[in-house]
Amino acid sequence: MKINFPLWESFLDILFPASCLNCHGKLSRDREHFFICRSCLLNVELASGFVCPKCGGRLPELQLSCHGQVDYILACPTSYDNLIIKKLIWQFKFKGQRKAVLALSAFLSAYLEDNSVDLRDFLVLPIPLFSARRKSRGFNQAELLARAVGEYFGLVVDCENLVRIRNTKTQLEFNSLGGRRENVAGCFKLLKKSDISGRNIVLVDDVWTTGSTMNEAARILKRAGARKIIAITVARA
Repeated sequence: MKINFPLWESFLDILFPASCLNCHGKLSRDREHFFICRSCLLNVELASGFVCPKCGGRLPELQLSCHGQVDYILACPTSYDNLIIKKLIWQFKFKGQRKAVLALSAFLSAYLEDNSVDLRDFLVLPIPLFSARRKSRGFNQAELLARAVGEYFGLVVDCENLVRIRNTKTQLEFNSLGGRRENVAGCFKLLKKSDISGRNIVLVDDVWTTGSTMNEAARILKRAGARKIIAITVARA
């Protein structure tokens, strides 16, 4: 006997209704893959402007920087202190809920549009995972975010060129900035530097904490001849 899937899904909805991660209200069928109801989604306050990765200062415009020795400008819409964002990222990164990328990429896209970021000539690259860690997790969260942003803005996404050549420890194991820097030093490699030379780059990750990982990736890209680099993360811890 064949299962009547629409009837079965309706039965499951009655027994186990999808609920918002934040307010626990029931989610409609068209919202259940977002994990967050529309009301809670709209209550997340998006930042204006950008961030200097050197001092953390707010930059009102994309081309301004507090320091001349930075390789990129950070574009980050929210704080990791926001409980909605924290819950979404936890489900996405540690619970294997890939579809949480829908809500997270919506924050990124709305923020970039609100701040009038022109990405027409940019190439999108995700921060890579080491092959063993990616296999263990089943996916690279930065890659899913990069693909979603690339699709929304019609940009080319390259998930193969920038690779991680060392299985570094998770940055959560280090309390000091020096330890984090040392952990990721020399961990990235470009397979085809010529594809980066003269290009504007969007570098995507989920969370920016001290910037050590992003700094190392941006350094490699700059050495290969990248022009402007915008680092995009969902949240800043």
